[in-house]
Amino acid sequence: MNVFSQILQWDRDLFVLINRHWTNSWCDRFMPLISDPQPFIPFLVVGSVAFLIWGGFRGRLFIVLMALSLLIGDKGINYTIKHIIHRPRPYQAMEGVRMITRAKITISTSANFVSDGQSFTSGHACNNVALAFMACAVYGRYAAFLWLWAILISYSRIYTGNHYPLDIFGAWSISIFYSWMIANYLSHIWNRFGNKWFPKIHAKHPDLFRKPC
Repeated sequence: MNVFSQILQWDRDLFVLINRHWTNSWCDRFMPLISDPQPFIPFLVVGSVAFLIWGGFRGRLFIVLMALSLLIGDKGINYTIKHIIHRPRPYQAMEGVRMITRAKITISTSANFVSDGQSFTSGHACNNVALAFMACAVYGRYAAFLWLWAILISYSRIYTGNHYPLDIFGAWSISIFYSWMIANYLSHIWNRFGNKWFPKIHAKHPDLFRKPC
């Protein structure tokens, strides 16, 4: 067995432990609640509007950063990787996977042929890692708790049968990379042109970001 095959085997073994064995009834109810983004959408919309209206310079900066990370990172880089790798989700490739939703728990009975797998990388993990990164860049240590949220979301995607651990590791790696690139490029533009384009705002906020947490 070569190194790549061994890594994939460890990936599947860890997935089985998390999805089938490290389980309890409380997590079966809680994990799908945080794994499903639909209930959070109204709060995200209201929160985004509130940041734009009352969040001041840093609130609007945070919204711009998240918009860029969703457009470039999620819709661009993440989706491109998904369509290049074509990795089936665990419940599409393995028998006995616990597929957990808010409504029910079902068990995969057979591996189905998938021509366009969406497992690698995890969009949920990418977006929430970007959220934590950008919030820390804008607000510093006060936003550090969001890293715990990103970890929780990432774990829930494995627990509910949607992703392998390697999908999550890949998502964290690329999300931190593109978030860093977006933040640094925007900072470069601000340092070079901010004083010319927005002299009053630049005078109050010469440094676009605070120290990362």
